[in-house]
Amino acid sequence: MKNGLNDGVLVVEPFEKRRDDMTRALHKKGIRHICQAINGLDALVQFKRQRPGMVIMAAEMPVKSGIDACRLIRSLPDGEMAHILLVVNAEHRRDDILKSVYESGATDYVMSSMTPQELAIKSLFALRSLRQLQEGASSIRRMEQAYRIAHLGLWTWDIGSEAFTISRDAARMLRTSVSSLKGIDSLLSLIHRDQREKVSAAMTRTLDDGIARSVEFQLADSKTNERYFYMWLEREINTLSGSAKLEGLLQDVTQRVMSEHKIHSLAHYDSLTGLPNRGYLQHHLETLITQSKKLETQLAMMVIDVDHFGRVNNALGYSAGDEVLTELARRFEKAMHNGELLPQAEDSEEQLMLLRTDADEFTLLVSHLGSADRVGGIAERLQRLASERITLDECELNVTLSMGISVYPLDSETAEGLQECASAATRHAKEQGRNNYQYSMKSLNSSALKRLGLESDLYKAFEREEFVLYYQPKVSLKTHHIQGVEALVRWQHPKLGVVSPSDFVALAEDLGLIVELGEWVLREACFQAQRWREQGRALKIAVNVSAQQFKDHTHLIEAVSGALRDSGLPGGFLELELTENTFIKDTDTNRQTVSALKQLGLSIAIDDFGTGYSSLGYLTRFPVDTLKIDKSFVSCVSGNAQNAEVVRTIVQLAHSMKLKVVAEGIAAEAEAAFLKGLNCEYGQGYHYSPPLPAGSFMQWLERYQDAHSESVDRTLASGDA
Repeated sequence: MKNGLNDGVLVVEPFEKRRDDMTRALHKKGIRHICQAINGLDALVQFKRQRPGMVIMAAEMPVKSGIDACRLIRSLPDGEMAHILLVVNAEHRRDDILKSVYESGATDYVMSSMTPQELAIKSLFALRSLRQLQEGASSIRRMEQAYRIAHLGLWTWDIGSEAFTISRDAARMLRTSVSSLKGIDSLLSLIHRDQREKVSAAMTRTLDDGIARSVEFQLADSKTNERYFYMWLEREINTLSGSAKLEGLLQDVTQRVMSEHKIHSLAHYDSLTGLPNRGYLQHHLETLITQSKKLETQLAMMVIDVDHFGRVNNALGYSAGDEVLTELARRFEKAMHNGELLPQAEDSEEQLMLLRTDADEFTLLVSHLGSADRVGGIAERLQRLASERITLDECELNVTLSMGISVYPLDSETAEGLQECASAATRHAKEQGRNNYQYSMKSLNSSALKRLGLESDLYKAFEREEFVLYYQPKVSLKTHHIQGVEALVRWQHPKLGVVSPSDFVALAEDLGLIVELGEWVLREACFQAQRWREQGRALKIAVNVSAQQFKDHTHLIEAVSGALRDSGLPGGFLELELTENTFIKDTDTNRQTVSALKQLGLSIAIDDFGTGYSSLGYLTRFPVDTLKIDKSFVSCVSGNAQNAEVVRTIVQLAHSMKLKVVAEGIAAEAEAAFLKGLNCEYGQGYHYSPPLPAGSFMQWLERYQDAHSESVDRTLASGDA
């Protein structure tokens, strides 16, 4: 037997004849390991020495009774696991005796009138029961050890009896003790008060509908030492009694959450000034536009460029340039907070946000704007603040600004459009001699006319078959093998020539054409990949799936399966690229959709990782294969410490989750070398090839193969994509 007890029997009986009769009867039933004791004290000595799994002991004996000996055996190592059978003298049977037998911790009792043969049979049943019990205990210990290795803990709440139990590992993770957790309320009290209601509601829903679900929370006392937990909840119904139990599996996910926070901070805040950066702008600007549309207010965006900033770096060094930027940020923020930058009218609700969006560039957002001309006053005050001399090591600098202003909805109704208009206005300010600001209002008429023309042409583009796919390779950073290609749509406009997706994809979304366009790209890509396979070029092809396409889950699955079926392309040669925002709503439907797509044999990649919510939580719940790091982090990664840290963190976390990593936007060998050093698997960008039409791509591929090892050709021919 396990746990130090063997499958032997200790017979404790003061009368020699009965002791020997019982021993012979046990032998006849096949029990070989038998030892004897003549009283309770002797029984203790023999139990310590022999470690029997079962003890048959007279309840009443001289020197030390069986009742006293039973209590002492239970206190010994493994004594609580022994099956102790007390034999009560039939002539002395009294309630007080039986009560003492029960309180001693005996497993069971029999009367002395039972024959040795009957006792031997009962012993066989008892030993079998004990073996099963110890095997179950061993399984529990193995499970507890597995939980400990995986940093998991378990708790159980019996609804009917209110009984609450929690494992030692769970209590240890929660920085408390098993004895201090008396019930479910004591567990909830450990959770941060802002999240307590969320966790309680998840428990209630699980008890009500029986659907297992997960919830994450922060501990209440973790202000200085933040600690986060993932909890999986399940309901269990006792089929005999009908009573319900709620079980919770706890996992400490502090490291994962802190890594997410680190990625978010690096991706959305400037390390020099502490201001939000361009990554933050991309998301926040969309939010402000939504608010402005709902409230019917204006929103201004001002791009603030520091004139001739490169001269400061070249003449005084980069540290001096950093001091200039830090001082400007300090002045601008101070003026924002004390009301100097935008004096508030009585009925005004305008709000300001300052960001650092480039090496020598700040951006100012003005929301709830009452009148666009108020932004000009802000620009003039910024000029005055910048014009105050900055002293650096006995050197005095005069700084001027070139600023461009765009206004929602006058210039554009999209985030991308506002940024383009503000940047164009900034360039115009520089052309006007710098040290001034310019509005983007003059572009309103031409932009509107261009949009109207593109709308009409976009409807006709499907009929005229003006769309074409370009292909950009994904290259193994280690072996230089071509892992596959990404299919990118272009519009071959009859008058404008090749139109970039940035000029028509958003328009297609507004016009409700993006799903139709996405399906065309999917089918064309599958057919092209199959044509290449038939020519001996087995290339895995990646296709982007828009959020609108993903919304109609059933239609998307049918579209993908239909494209694979009609083209003849095996699912293993198709990869679907989804954006982070697709996974924000971690619903059963979304998980089922991704799982259904995976069953087609294809792979799933997360595109532009780091620019959205950068939450790794969903990666553990969705069958994702690959992360694609956004090109905004990869660009200049070899010389930008902040971008390098973001990329390093993402690669490490992806690998810890067994995910492959593709770095987008590689433009130089130094970037490729840096990423290879991080063991990033694949790269994509102009360093290898720009997106090319199918024919041009094949010509490039042949030149690429000639310039690299013969193993590239072997890989493609074998279909090892």
